[in-house]
Amino acid sequence: MLLVEPAVFVKTTRRRRGDKVYECLSLVESVRDGPKTRHRTLLRLGEVTALRESGQLERIVAALESHLRE
Repeated sequence: MLLVEPAVFVKTTRRRRGDKVYECLSLVESVRDGPKTRHRTLLRLGEVTALRESGQLERIVAALESHLRE
């Protein structure tokens, strides 16, 4: 039996509402469902523009980078 660490990554999705397009970030995990691979959302981080304007985007990136170094 092969054991594989779960793949966790940040996923960008675009949603269109009227004539506006919103770009959202989510922390997702790649999960095997039989022969297929699916994405399971672990955490919705928020809309990119709002995160950038509030300064939270830089903090999220820094936190993720610090975990990569461990």
